[in-house]
Amino acid sequence: MEGANITIQKAQRRECIASIDKGLSFIASTMSALAGCMMIFIAVVTCYEVVMRAFFNAPTSWVFNLSTVLIASMTMLGAAWALIQGRHIRVDVITNLLPQRSQSALEIIGNVFVTAFGILIAYGSFNLLTRAYIVKMRIIPNVPLVEWPFRAFFCFGALVLAIMGIRMVVSNVATFVSLMGKEGTDRRAWVNPVISALSFIISLVASLIVMTFQSQIAGILMLLVVLIFGGVPIFCALAVVGIFGLFVMNEPITEVARISYASLNTYALICLPLFMLGGQL
Repeated sequence: MEGANITIQKAQRRECIASIDKGLSFIASTMSALAGCMMIFIAVVTCYEVVMRAFFNAPTSWVFNLSTVLIASMTMLGAAWALIQGRHIRVDVITNLLPQRSQSALEIIGNVFVTAFGILIAYGSFNLLTRAYIVKMRIIPNVPLVEWPFRAFFCFGALVLAIMGIRMVVSNVATFVSLMGKEGTDRRAWVNPVISALSFIISLVASLIVMTFQSQIAGILMLLVVLIFGGVPIFCALAVVGIFGLFVMNEPITEVARISYASLNTYALICLPLFMLGGQL
């Protein structure tokens, strides 16, 4: 009787975990669909701006400003979905040479970085959101279109990215455990996953030591190479390098949220939705 109760409890826990996972996946997919709608809207209004400017000599005053804030919101809204789908660009030249269990060990570390990045961005962007809400920051001067809802999208996307990062860490740990003792026929099985993880961590520490006590440029380049070739998604690797750079320069690391938002909220990226749609066509 007691064994049956334990079995029922385990089944209930599995169902609960599966329901939570399904709900998170639904949220991420919905956010990605919203990001796609934003991309289509940006492409349409950009074409409208080009036509008005080129043929009627009547450029608008709102297309560029609105498109830039939508670019920032769109990017962060789609980040979580891209993470769980494995769509983020990463360099796997070296990691593919390792056994699967060693790859899982490195993926755990990489997704820990992604989670930390998401938490940091969510915290910093929440402060930016509250500030924009309090001062009623507007996207376009003299137009009653406030910016805080778009900053809320950015903050919420970062929060969901952090949650999905935790989900991926748990999934990687489960994969790592399931692969224990299953690589006996692999000729590369002599590569111990613990050694792979320790080598990666030691390389990171060495990069930080060089950055702090020797040369900042050499340390930054070394850290970037270690992260990228360690399988960390490139967006996260660049962010981690920037965070450690802020730390070395005694700047508050929460500034990474403001820098990230400002880097995405720029005119130069307005052409990207048109390129993406063109590529699909």
